[in-house]
Amino acid sequence: MTRRGLSFYTGTAVTADSFATLASFDGRGHPGEPSGDFSFDLFDCRTGIWRHVARGKDAAESATAWHPHGLPQAVAITRFGNVLFDDLPLREEQPYKDRVHALDGSGDTIATINNRLYAIGGAGHFFWRDADSDWAVLDPDFFKADAFALSISKLTKKLGGLPPDASLIGIPFEEDLRLHNLYGEYTATFYTLTGTGHDNLVLAGPEGRVLHFDGQRIHKIASGVTVPLTGSCTAPDGSIYICGTRKQTVVLKGTAAAGFAPILQTSEAQLHAYKMACLGAEIYICDVSDTNGGLYRLDGDRLQKITIPGAADPVPVWKVDVADGVLWALEAKALNRFDGVTWERFESPFA
Repeated sequence: MTRRGLSFYTGTAVTADSFATLASFDGRGHPGEPSGDFSFDLFDCRTGIWRHVARGKDAAESATAWHPHGLPQAVAITRFGNVLFDDLPLREEQPYKDRVHALDGSGDTIATINNRLYAIGGAGHFFWRDADSDWAVLDPDFFKADAFALSISKLTKKLGGLPPDASLIGIPFEEDLRLHNLYGEYTATFYTLTGTGHDNLVLAGPEGRVLHFDGQRIHKIASGVTVPLTGSCTAPDGSIYICGTRKQTVVLKGTAAAGFAPILQTSEAQLHAYKMACLGAEIYICDVSDTNGGLYRLDGDRLQKITIPGAADPVPVWKVDVADGVLWALEAKALNRFDGVTWERFESPFA
């Protein structure tokens, strides 16, 4: 079946020669907030072939690559927590077996750290698995089993210590804010995951929230910022970088032990940082704005815009990723590949 009118909004570098994309149909929501039907495809630059993996009705939120038993594979997670594996035929798993308590419906993340797969939802619904194991909860003590069993109203009243029959209509602003913050903290999802291994994972998300998992328990880390943190990567020396934008843009650097501090702060008008990747010791950031969109390299506390041959300038770049020493940069209508010497550009066949 011919597919047209698709815009890529995220993806993952599977190998040096292959990249998996998630695309939404044009006109159905902003690429940064996909909704509705999506297309999951895998591109091989050696053959120029796009292999269709799946089409779904509930937007896929993110994708990652892992290598069970040494075999490269693309994996995606949908808004309702279903994990899709690009097996032939397609394989689908739900980390939390109770369908009543599926993953949170916003900001779900799938990631691979040291070839271990992590599925991240809201309210501590964080799961992991290996190639030969089933899904397990990351930290049972942080897991909120009631988060999605109750309605928003019932859970808000429970968290706020209010009677079940209390009304939330017309309450004072200060009380409404208190309840809103309690609910947001309890059910928070996270947009990005990085780290050096299972005993050193860092999750970042809305309102500057940062969590650290030490292999046993999850702990909160003060980030010092309140912007949504949407991108992260880990450098070869173990340093962790986190970025995010809302009115202002910030790039944080640090470790769970030493804490995090901003190494770059600027206005959203100058840089709308969305995702990050480490190519060796070099840090790349993609800007998704219409005014300054593109790919940037972080040199100390300065940014250098990368010229991609054939790409418009500006153009939003929705994902930057690295596999086997090769960097990929994803636009809505094209995919770019850099092997350290030469750029290659592949126009979308679905535009």
